[in-house]
Amino acid sequence: MIYSVGLGQILGDIAGEQSLFMTELLKELRAPGVSAEEVFSRTRISVSRASDADQVPWVASSLVESVYFVPSGSPTAERGGGR
Repeated sequence: MIYSVGLGQILGDIAGEQSLFMTELLKELRAPGVSAEEVFSRTRISVSRASDADQVPWVASSLVESVYFVPSGSPTAERGGGR
């Protein structure tokens, strides 16, 4: 699981704009051959850096196997649809 902010943190949304969190998450979700845990970790790091640590997503996982949103060699990966 990934949440846009950490426990006890409050984030004000900007009307009409896609959030920094969602922008970074969608970018990472499209990367072929990257595990779910790595997607969440990369998103957390990207959001934290871009917001100067004002927003640090919270990640919790108990996966026992690697899960991929876009496996390596998928049509998306072959078309260059990743990062």
